[in-house]
Amino acid sequence: MERVAGVRSVVAMNEIAQRKLAERRRRIAAIRRSVAAAAVVTFALAWGVIGFDGSIGSRTTTTTSAASDQRAGVSATTDDDTEETDDTSIPATDTAPVVTSQS
Repeated sequence: MERVAGVRSVVAMNEIAQRKLAERRRRIAAIRRSVAAAAVVTFALAWGVIGFDGSIGSRTTTTTSAASDQRAGVSATTDDDTEETDDTSIPATDTAPVVTSQS
């Protein structure tokens, strides 16, 4: 009769082990799903920020103003249409503004 009791305890231990392994598989699957979901959310958030804010790279735009034109040696007109130039500055032909466009 002890042999039957021993077999039953082995069967019970196997059932316990199977339940523990099944629970472990469920926990691992849940962790994997959450890691995958976090990766997808991070990727979508990064693309959303880039889409909203624009490119990560540097932008090259050129704007000119009357003050920068005068420093570059470009003549400015006054109210009586006379031109003023600065003889010590670089000629305007050497510092032509660069025009860029972005799509």
